[in-house]
Amino acid sequence: MRLLYLTVVVLSIVRICRPCSWPAVDVLFILDSTANVGPDNHDLMKTFVTNVVDSMNIGSTDSRVAVAQFTPMARIELSLAHGISRINLLKEEIMVRNIPYEPCFSKNDEKKCQPVASINSLAKQGLSSADGNRQWVADVVVVISSALFSIPELNENEVLLHPTSPIHAFFITVGGSSALYGDLQSSATNVRLSAIDFAALDDLVAPLCESANDFIGNLRETSASAFLGGSTCLILLISLVVAFIVILLMMACSLYSYRKECNETKERLRKRDNEIKRQYEYYRKQLETERQRGVGGQTGQEATTTGQAKLETSIVHHHYHQDQSQSRENLNQSSTSLARSPKKKIKSTTAVPSRVTHPNTIESGADSQDYDSEAYSSDEEVSEADSVQRAVSNLPDGHPARTLPPVDLLFLVDSSSSIGLTNFESVKNFLITFLDNVDIAPGRSRAATIIFDKEPTVYFNFDRFYSHNTIKKALSKLPYRGGPTFLAKALNFAAGILWQEQNMKSGKYRKHKLMPTPKHDRLQVMIIVSDGYSEDSVVKAATQMHDRLRVKIAAVVTKSFNKERMVPITRFDGSVFTQDQKEALSLWMWRQQKLWNENYGSYIKREKSLPLSTSRA
Repeated sequence: MRLLYLTVVVLSIVRICRPCSWPAVDVLFILDSTANVGPDNHDLMKTFVTNVVDSMNIGSTDSRVAVAQFTPMARIELSLAHGISRINLLKEEIMVRNIPYEPCFSKNDEKKCQPVASINSLAKQGLSSADGNRQWVADVVVVISSALFSIPELNENEVLLHPTSPIHAFFITVGGSSALYGDLQSSATNVRLSAIDFAALDDLVAPLCESANDFIGNLRETSASAFLGGSTCLILLISLVVAFIVILLMMACSLYSYRKECNETKERLRKRDNEIKRQYEYYRKQLETERQRGVGGQTGQEATTTGQAKLETSIVHHHYHQDQSQSRENLNQSSTSLARSPKKKIKSTTAVPSRVTHPNTIESGADSQDYDSEAYSSDEEVSEADSVQRAVSNLPDGHPARTLPPVDLLFLVDSSSSIGLTNFESVKNFLITFLDNVDIAPGRSRAATIIFDKEPTVYFNFDRFYSHNTIKKALSKLPYRGGPTFLAKALNFAAGILWQEQNMKSGKYRKHKLMPTPKHDRLQVMIIVSDGYSEDSVVKAATQMHDRLRVKIAAVVTKSFNKERMVPITRFDGSVFTQDQKEALSLWMWRQQKLWNENYGSYIKREKSLPLSTSRA
């Protein structure tokens, strides 16, 4: 990105520094040489013509220059046939610099300055084919005069000029408004420029060149020296190139240092792994030796305990055995204390579903306070696999979600342009913090994510991640894509994903024909993150999710959302949450898990305990 920016800067500077160059034209300069101008101003006009000619490519096949004066008689000082060499044009003793200032005075003799010339007559003489005017090259007439006296464009009874090629007229007025001139009737375009005084004529060199390129076109490529734009631009370009090379070298050095540090880190990690393996082998041999050397009694027990403590301290992979033993001890103590409780003598008449201790099945009634102690004491003992699973849970002991049945949680996230990048980032942070109240672990709750704009896409499925931290990292990298919003299409796509996950559909366990029983052994919850805007209808898709799949739906919305569209999707106002209601959303999901367990927990346990058959209705 930095290289692209630097390239754009270099090209912009080159474009700024590059001087303007005229296209190939046959140009006629008409100078006001009347007594109103004066010799000093006449020299400034010749300097202006010299600077304009300097920006042209003069040659027999390129531009040609002619110069005429209005005294007020017509004087052709330089014809197109002679103005084909830059050297001849710029030599002081030959051409432009040597044009004399000889105004005609007619105070005593009116016929002395007759006939009076006009722009039309001067153009007819200066741009004639006999003097070198080319038919395939555009003609340009540049008129420079004082505001005190305007050169007439056409005399009385004068015949209009018949152009050999299209004529483009540029009127430059010094010391007044350029509106004094009318339009040259035989020209294709008429452009008017003005200067404060004759000394400011040089400021019009570049605008005159740009105007000629705009109206005439055929912009020519400049030479290498013109491209560089002088010594200042050349120095600037060289400095930028040097800076560019230095940046490349610094980036290469940084990349080399990064790779070197990575290799060194890998080598240190490899050595540390080898050291840990050697320590493990050493302590394992020591432990075996002390066990074989055991003398019995307290001495042998202390030696074994000491060796085991060293082994568990060095080898991190075996620390969970101690946690497992502690969990079993706590479970036995709680069972003993509950057996001694006087509540055991009280018989409760309320039937409470039994707990299922396997991580993939349902727990119900574990947190209730109104069931009898015999129902609890008759529960199955917690298995070793469940104990290990509980050890890797992201939630602390006593968290409400650990006593609830597992859930399949699907996030349907809107990444279209209607939600905006800022709201999208805040929504991602909300989902990451919301996962802190979900018991995600192997055999427990699972999560999946679908992002949608014009088309829905599975970002990660239920079987992709099984730990709390990996899912949070994946959510932090959700991409914002922009584009139109098609929420109904995304709902239908999510329905297909949830339908594939259902493991109690018709044909495997039993057929659902007589009662609305669940089709999955755990609750399915979908959380939609959207503003409610959609370019398609969502009513039919939402009805399918509720009635056919029996999915519980909640919505997380931004500050401005379409309530009329979100409520039909969730079916309840209480299922629509804002981004500051993380605890309320957690309580809503826990309530759905508890209600689902009370309604279907015992039914799921009974159905899954029966042999598989497709003949039962």
